[in-house]
Amino acid sequence: MKGIQFLTATLVLSAALPAAAEQDMGVTIHGDDEAAVGLYLMPWGDEPVSDIDRPPQLIDESPKPINADEFQRYAEWHQAHRAYRYWRLQSNNW
Repeated sequence: MKGIQFLTATLVLSAALPAAAEQDMGVTIHGDDEAAVGLYLMPWGDEPVSDIDRPPQLIDESPKPINADEFQRYAEWHQAHRAYRYWRLQSNNW
């Protein structure tokens, strides 16, 4: 008997509450499964040209001389790093 009363009360309360699916949030999506996937962002206003482009940073750099000792250390480190990666991959030492 209590089960029937509970079921009746639940049905009455659920009918009284508005459905969440009926709310209109202001977004409408049109399309189908065959449409290409993509997202197009449209700006609200035009940006000034000076804010879009940054000044070139790497084009105007003049070449600097290479420090031989620093380059030798880097070459040795790079060779040791590659040998270690090769050892880990070949022997599966994870």
